[in-house]
Amino acid sequence: MPKLHYSNRLDRLIGPLAQNLELEDPFEKAEIVVPNFSLQKWISLQLAQRVGIAANLRFLPLEKALQEMILLPGRKFSKGVLITRMMLQRLLLEHLREKSVDPDPVWKPLQQYLNSSSETSVKDREKRLFQLSAKISRLFQDYEYSRNTEILGRWKEGDFMFESHPSVLEQWQRELWLSLFGPEGCLIRSDNSSDSNLKALRTLSQLYDELPEEPELGNGYKRHKLHIFGLSYFSHFHQQALTQKCSRFRDIHVY
Repeated sequence: MPKLHYSNRLDRLIGPLAQNLELEDPFEKAEIVVPNFSLQKWISLQLAQRVGIAANLRFLPLEKALQEMILLPGRKFSKGVLITRMMLQRLLLEHLREKSVDPDPVWKPLQQYLNSSSETSVKDREKRLFQLSAKISRLFQDYEYSRNTEILGRWKEGDFMFESHPSVLEQWQRELWLSLFGPEGCLIRSDNSSDSNLKALRTLSQLYDELPEEPELGNGYKRHKLHIFGLSYFSHFHQQALTQKCSRFRDIHVY
């Protein structure tokens, strides 16, 4: 279970962080999760003022830290490959391009957006497709992290979030998500495919689910500390991952 260091003033949390860093091996990089570059520089300056030097520190975003915790131990237990947001955007771009000429009425709002006027050029249309694929890739990731049960779970079951009055926006988003991650989606069908570009692609939460509850890490495994500093919000998935399976691989401190 992660250890929480709490204060209503950020500067008072530097003390506990500095104390924990002093207990670590100075020849090993200390990993600190921060939300932005400004806080990274502020922490470095504060630590340098307290102990005289701030060296061998590795700052990284929470998403990167979670990927490393899940993927490194998970290599023994899963053959899945993490689908990055860029990969997801590329798949979405291809599907959106296909749906832009699909006669099914569910795609009419999408087609109206892409062809807002008769004068819309091919270049403008492709630009909108690219921007929309980037937006939807972030949106689908947010759904997975924060609304997996209430949105994605209902979509998997064939329902809508609001069953009696589903919006046209939710209708085509649902169809698009199911075309990738649904029971007949391309990422599910690819598990039994010989196509190496699609085979065993997994989202971060899917790779997390494949981790065993009690992994065998071996006698020589050392649980390094991970310091998470100054983050004001954790999604449901991030909370679950940090407090359950990932805390078996790392000694997590949250400030």
